[in-house]
Amino acid sequence: MSTPTEINEQLRDKVGCTKKTQQGNYCFDDSDDPGIVYIPKPWTESGLASGQPHILRVRRVAGRLPDLKLLYQIDPHAPSAKDDILVLEAEDGSWRHEIRVSTLTEVEPHWVELVFPKPPAGVRFNLLQDPGDGQPPMFVFKGADYGELR
Repeated sequence: MSTPTEINEQLRDKVGCTKKTQQGNYCFDDSDDPGIVYIPKPWTESGLASGQPHILRVRRVAGRLPDLKLLYQIDPHAPSAKDDILVLEAEDGSWRHEIRVSTLTEVEPHWVELVFPKPPAGVRFNLLQDPGDGQPPMFVFKGADYGELR
């Protein structure tokens, strides 16, 4: 990463930064959640000859983000909606969380708060509303990243 845009996206999406400087860049703050910064250890491997290729195997550390909370407009008491299921899923199919509309409480008339616990970092999300009556689910949005949803 070398551009401020890429660095800001990572600070927002993977570290959970919410505060910005006057210049508009994200900055780390003790109120950030999860507020985790991974600091790599210095490479100390010896015995690798220079001037030739070497294969190093690495793996990504799978992080979790803070709970995702969204306001959603629906009447949870309406007979046509009470059996619906709202599904937030990772676009790649690696994670999914369902909420039945009948379990939701209005925070304002016809508005509910959806809470999706600890979604994975580094993926894009789809939100679907499944009527549960044999009709196909309807996409509310497709391919949104965590930072766009916060």
